[in-house]
Amino acid sequence: MKKIFLVLLLVAGFSTNAAAQFFVGGTGGVGYLNDAFRMAVKPMAGYEFDDRWAVGTTLGFSLVAHNGSEVFGVADPFVRFTCWNNSKLFVDLVAHSEMLFQSELYTANVGISPALRYSISSHWQLTGQAGIVGAQYDGADWYPAFGFTASTEVGVIYRF
Repeated sequence: MKKIFLVLLLVAGFSTNAAAQFFVGGTGGVGYLNDAFRMAVKPMAGYEFDDRWAVGTTLGFSLVAHNGSEVFGVADPFVRFTCWNNSKLFVDLVAHSEMLFQSELYTANVGISPALRYSISSHWQLTGQAGIVGAQYDGADWYPAFGFTASTEVGVIYRF
């Protein structure tokens, strides 16, 4: 808890930049990755440093049905880089990770996903993210993780 509070204080210290701002929102989605069905609901909070860079995390849960078992995931920290925008439509590359737990088994996904954001107003944005290219750790070994619909998520963001 102390670490989270310290990170929030550090992020608040960067808020002197006029273009920087906090955002909250959430995503939800379904799909497949490495032959596993996935479903997720994730509230989100983050901070935009400028027009290009943002960091944040989701604190929701993912349900992954893999090999006949259910795995629950929490936390999905991310770094977002906006590679193109025309003031309404944004194309982002999102580097993120996800931690999954099943009794004593721990797995992790780390990768990059393409994402789109569309500004409805100066405060509201719709988001969409599809696919992942990266790696997955299954508790013993790392192997490639590629999926088109695995992290297909649709969400909404409110920028303060």
